Amino acid sequence: MIAGLSLFLVAGTGLMLLAERGGRASGILEAGAVSFFLGTGLISLLLWICGAFLSGAALQYFVTVIAVGLGMWGVAVARKRRLRLRLSLPRNALEWILVGAIALEFVLAFHASFSRALG
Repeated sequence: MIAGLSLFLVAGTGLMLLAERGGRASGILEAGAVSFFLGTGLISLLLWICGAFLSGAALQYFVTVIAVGLGMWGVAVARKRRLRLRLSLPRNALEWILVGAIALEFVLAFHASFSRALG
């Protein structure tokens, strides 16, 4: 479970860093959310497309290699471009409410994932 979530983040971080232009510093929380979103989409798309040609362990290994490779490539490009991330706190009450809602969503998702096993 943790490995799967980490794979989403690694693949998404690679995509996010490759797409980042480097004009201004991006927020860490924003980058994390975008990374998770992009990683989830990429892994789903890879599993769907590659599932037509591969199955079982071969499919898992192929998707893992692509995701980790993309993450490593994104980090290498980010270092070359000297991209920087900053930690910015919410500025008003609405942003604090949204941060709380997202945090609650993560807590509930982790609780549901660990308390109810599939299969």
